[in-house]
Amino acid sequence: DDFMDTPTWRSCAGYLERAGSILGDEKEGWKIGAMTAEDDELASDMMMATMGKAGKMKSGIMSGAGGAMAAMSTEEKLINPNTGEVETEDQRMERLRLEREAKMSEEELKTIRVPGSLSLFLSRLDEEYNKSLQRISPHSIDYVVRLQDETKLRELLGIYQKYYQRVDSASDAAMLAELRVEHMYYRHDSIVKAVAEAQDTSAADGDTAKDMTDLCTYIYQHGTDRQKTRAMLCHIYHHALHDRFLEARDLLLMSHLQETIPIAGDIATMILFNRTMVTLGLAAFRLGNIWDSHQCLSDICSGRVRELLAQGVSTGRFSDKSPEQEKAEKRRQIPYHQHINLDLLEACHLISAMFLEVPNMASPGDNDRRGRVLSRTFRKYHDMYDRQVFTGPPEQTRDFVMTATKALLKGDWKKCADLLKSLECWDLVPGDNGAEEIKTMLVEKIKQTGLRTYLLAFSAQYDSLSLSQLCEMFD
Repeated sequence: DDFMDTPTWRSCAGYLERAGSILGDEKEGWKIGAMTAEDDELASDMMMATMGKAGKMKSGIMSGAGGAMAAMSTEEKLINPNTGEVETEDQRMERLRLEREAKMSEEELKTIRVPGSLSLFLSRLDEEYNKSLQRISPHSIDYVVRLQDETKLRELLGIYQKYYQRVDSASDAAMLAELRVEHMYYRHDSIVKAVAEAQDTSAADGDTAKDMTDLCTYIYQHGTDRQKTRAMLCHIYHHALHDRFLEARDLLLMSHLQETIPIAGDIATMILFNRTMVTLGLAAFRLGNIWDSHQCLSDICSGRVRELLAQGVSTGRFSDKSPEQEKAEKRRQIPYHQHINLDLLEACHLISAMFLEVPNMASPGDNDRRGRVLSRTFRKYHDMYDRQVFTGPPEQTRDFVMTATKALLKGDWKKCADLLKSLECWDLVPGDNGAEEIKTMLVEKIKQTGLRTYLLAFSAQYDSLSLSQLCEMFD
């Protein structure tokens, strides 16, 4: 699909910014109003008069100089009914405008009548911005330059949201608030601070959690059902991104979104729900809540992750999608800078499954725990790894986790910890010292799982165990 080029987009944004500076002045009290029937009639008369005058001049010029003079002389004379004097077409239109304004009240004089809807125009501007990000190569400098326009777009949405709140248009204000939320929810505070310092703006000192709460609360009060749902998902995502897992989990459970989303029929909202659940699982993993993390990640990571998160399109030879379906799927793609890293996602999912499955797999054959399968995906990958005749050094994330699992099953928890700590994806964890904190958590969880595995696997070989010896084995 075509999209608005960058110079045209910036020109439109500049005009809207100028209009917003006028409408944002509460002392002057200017407002935007819809065109009335009288306004349409006056505009139509002015257009017809202008077109008629231009047509006469054109026909006169085409017939020569004499024809032009004749056209000017035969121009219909207009008489001012108030003074009885002759007036031109422009003077007549100006007189009608002044007479109309004389009948207006003070509030009507402060209302500028324009065709169309300003809020829908802003929504379209936001849509064109997202389409441009989808079409520009994310690895080019053009993409980075284009991202700078997002700050101007957020400022525009904030200006006009305040204007609509001033004129008591709650529905339009809620729509713009929802667009603002969708440009804020995926940004970590550390990124916001770094970008604000680079641009020398005052946003570095702002409280993003409070801003998100205020915007979402306004949408909950005045928005439509779809806007409320998307605002709730964005709010949960923002909490989870900043490791506020309990607040995010409580919002999700109280809203019952997991029950209503599958029957909503809105694919864009389903994608946002998938992204929210994945971020919630990553937050639980960072905090060491392994069971919660696995529950959040298992459904998404067991299937086509790229498609469920709208971070890629499947292009297999045997795809049964029509060209229209492929185009619709490409339109729903998330811009690259909002992507969730799939290596980090796979690592968290498989490691959380490893902590849950390894004690079950190490249990004796007659134990009921061995028959319990908590993660079919992890068991499938582990069986495939076991059936390999030759296994080289690990290269991908899955290989690292499977090799670490094999070491943990043998009781070599130190090798398991070294393998998992060497994953490069931990450097992508947001926040200060995020990578070091997650590595420390992994070592502690590996020790605990290693001890449980050792006791389950070899408890039948011992009559008694020395606590001091176990402490020495697992530090």
